[in-house]
Amino acid sequence: MRCSLASLLVAGMAVAGCGDDGQSTPRGTDGSTGPGSTTADATSSSSTTAADSTGTTTSSSTAAGSSSSETGVAPTGSTGNVIVELDRVTDGLAALYRFNAGGGTVIQDVSGVGDPLNLSLTSASSVVWNANSLTVTATVRMTQAVTPEKIVDACTGSEELSAEVWVASEVDTLANAVIMTLSTAEDGRAFTLGQNGAAWDFRLNTDIDSLDGLPTIEVPGDVTSMSHVVVTRNAAGDVEFFVDGVSAATETRAGDFSMWPAASIFTLSAEVTNGFPFRGEFGLAAVYCRALTPTEVLQNFEAGF
Repeated sequence: MRCSLASLLVAGMAVAGCGDDGQSTPRGTDGSTGPGSTTADATSSSSTTAADSTGTTTSSSTAAGSSSSETGVAPTGSTGNVIVELDRVTDGLAALYRFNAGGGTVIQDVSGVGDPLNLSLTSASSVVWNANSLTVTATVRMTQAVTPEKIVDACTGSEELSAEVWVASEVDTLANAVIMTLSTAEDGRAFTLGQNGAAWDFRLNTDIDSLDGLPTIEVPGDVTSMSHVVVTRNAAGDVEFFVDGVSAATETRAGDFSMWPAASIFTLSAEVTNGFPFRGEFGLAAVYCRALTPTEVLQNFEAGF
């Protein structure tokens, strides 16, 4: 189960999604969530519902692109035992982190790709574990003290990248706060996804830009609400910023990834030096060494966390 009530009900009934507050948001049978909602084109997805002999109902959804199914159970009070299959894109996935362990100091890489790139908390007292998320209350890093070769090798080989998070900031005044980074120091990085005041921002190092990934791409938003933030970059240099499944900005970053620092460290919630810390809630983090399509970004958004 992703978000607090990410559940699907049988065909013809409502579908519950994830609202900005992390609670379930009723969806109509046409997939709408009310004014301002965005839904996938009817030709890109399909759903099926079936009941087995025990009365358990299985609902599945598929969309364009490769995906895997993750199973959850509907919340107490639902009619029957409704099994939910949440489809996330797996093609090109390099690392995936969920924050549903409920405790401990290790964030497991559950991508199933290569050797796990598990991350360790540098301060257990600086976080609060929730049912399906982790809240950072003081400066802390989630990191591993070795170069993440599976990310570096795959992304420099493809010249493509998708950085994805479900996050909510504690405040909208944090300056240059780091949410996710692959870097060596505060002025040498491969890429960084972060928050700058009331905006999400992204830096990317190519061989024709600065080692610090400048200029920064910024997208204003409600950073204190739980948001699905994704930045993609394809081999042609096209960069696209998505917030909650909707394209928010496009830009061109030509060049290649040959200037990515060789000793980069993958870190969540702060720079590798502890600088520019982020405070807020993490629901999910993922890295792909492929540029997700808009349909695939929407697919991951609708899967929730």
